[in-house]
Amino acid sequence: MLDTSYIEKTTGFSETTIKLVVQGLIDFIEMELRAGNEVKIRDFGVFYPKELGERKSRNLGIGETITVKPVTKPKILF
Repeated sequence: MLDTSYIEKTTGFSETTIKLVVQGLIDFIEMELRAGNEVKIRDFGVFYPKELGERKSRNLGIGETITVKPVTKPKILF
């Protein structure tokens, strides 16, 4: 749950407006990362997609070696 009381007091915007703007920012960052792009926010940080390659792992339940598929994870650099 997003506590918007500080932002409401300092900006005068309503809770609904603040939640829409924050959700819009999150959706935009997610969309750009899925497309493989970086998102730079000045004086905050850089969101970027980090590709993790295929690797070997172990299924601890049966002790079998398995191959884990490559994945892309979101990262942030402050």
